[in-house]
Amino acid sequence: MDVCMTGASATTVNVVVAAVILAVPLAAAVYYHWQTYTMYKLVQARIGRISYCWFSFQFQSEWLARQLPGYRNYAEALPDEIKIRFTQAQRKTTRSMVAMLCWFLCVVPLLLLAVHLIESRL
Repeated sequence: MDVCMTGASATTVNVVVAAVILAVPLAAAVYYHWQTYTMYKLVQARIGRISYCWFSFQFQSEWLARQLPGYRNYAEALPDEIKIRFTQAQRKTTRSMVAMLCWFLCVVPLLLLAVHLIESRL
C-alpha cells in the first residue's frame, strides 16, 4: 500500500516534529533557570549583592569559576540546611545539562543526515 502525504499534512507533521524536538531543550533550560534562580533568591541575602549571571555561572560550573578572579564559594557561607538544598539544586541542574547534552548528541547528527539526504535529492 502506497501512502502519499499531501503538502498540508506533510507541513503539519513537520511542525509537530519540530515542536517535539524543541520541547526538550526548552524544558531543560526553563528547569535549569528555575532551580538556579530559586537558589539565587534563597542565598542572596547571605552572600551580598551579586548579579544573577555571575551567580548562575558559578553555580553551573564551579570548577571553571574557581579559575577566574572574584570566585567565592557561596556554599561555605550558608547554614547547613540551606547548604544541603544548594547541593541538591546543583545536582538537579547537572541533570538538566546532561539532558541537553544527550539531546544535542541525538538531534545534531539527525539534522546533518537530513541535510545530506535533502542535498542528495537535488
